[in-house]
Amino acid sequence: MVEEPEIALSTIYRALDALEDVGAIQHIHLGHGKAVYHLNESVHQHLVCERCQKTLEVPEDFSQRMEIELRARLNFHVKAHHFSILGLCDECFEAEVAAENQQAKS
Repeated sequence: MVEEPEIALSTIYRALDALEDVGAIQHIHLGHGKAVYHLNESVHQHLVCERCQKTLEVPEDFSQRMEIELRARLNFHVKAHHFSILGLCDECFEAEVAAENQQAKS
C-alpha cells in the first residue's frame, strides 16, 4: 500500500495561489462546482451543463473566431483565456422538454 504524505489543506491552497501568481496555472469558474485549475498552456472555454455539471471544452478555433467577432462587431478585446458558458447538455435539455410536455398533459 502506498502511503500518502500528510499535507495540510492550507499548504495546498497556498501552493495553488503561488502557482497562479507566477502565471503557471489559472483558477477558472465553471458554474457552481468545485474549484478548477488549468495549466496556462492553452486558450479554451467551457460549456457547463447547469443540471448535471457535464463540462465540454470549446474547440480553440471556435474560441478564436468568437474573439475575432467580438473585436469586429463590438470593439471588445478578450483578455480572459478561460471562461464558461452555462446552459444544458442535450440529455438534460431533452429531459427538461419531456418533463414540461408531461406537465402540460396533466
